[in-house]
Amino acid sequence: MNRACGDALRGVLRQRVAQLRAALAACGVASRGGAFPVQSVLLRAGTDGAALHAALGRSGVDVVLQRGGGGAALSLLLRADHTPADIAGAVAALQYHLLEAI
Repeated sequence: MNRACGDALRGVLRQRVAQLRAALAACGVASRGGAFPVQSVLLRAGTDGAALHAALGRSGVDVVLQRGGGGAALSLLLRADHTPADIAGAVAALQYHLLEAI
């Protein structure tokens, strides 16, 4: 599979990561992860990460809630089979629920 279409799939994945990062930045949400397919959104202090995680899940967006010394973050794992519409929907849900959490 890698020999047959690996380069094309990696190219699509790079596009999805760039799309997600640009869309988050456009709505004022910083992400970390660079060009890597795991992208994290840091949560403001006082944000109920568990409630936000649950709300995103109900919206069909699978995220991982992480807690550490630097605070809480939601992480997304992008795949090459995610469509541009999948990314746009995830960003819209993130933006909506992040605003609701403020």
